Amino acid sequence: MLLCRTSRRSFIKQTGGAVTGLALTGCAGVAIHAKTWRNGRIDVYLSDHPALAEAGGRILVGAEGLEGPVLLLNDGDSFAAVFAVCTHLQCTLRPSGDFLRCPCHGSTYTLSGEVQRGPAERSLVRFKTSRSGDTVSILIDQES
Repeated sequence: MLLCRTSRRSFIKQTGGAVTGLALTGCAGVAIHAKTWRNGRIDVYLSDHPALAEAGGRILVGAEGLEGPVLLLNDGDSFAAVFAVCTHLQCTLRPSGDFLRCPCHGSTYTLSGEVQRGPAERSLVRFKTSRSGDTVSILIDQES
């Protein structure tokens, strides 16, 4: 059984972003795909992630410089992205069926980031996305 005794924020400050994806994967129990954040966006290649090919497909994406992962979701007609960090005490959320669940205090969110159950009171940060061929870009440097 893996216990995370160090807070995610403290761990990142102590070890740097190079191992962030691995550390978050161990604590969250869900794979977080490490990507590069450049020019205000994270590019995700669909050919590398077959789970995104169909409606409902989703992955967690991490990048050095972000304080947590982003959930990228194929909603059938387009792609959506939300910051997968609980607005209550900043725990990494876990996808579970049709919602995101906080393993720390039980808050739940819809896949679009709306609070379903507290103690969290605020919705998740949403990011705009764009698609060009095989590439889905998560636009990070924009107010969402």
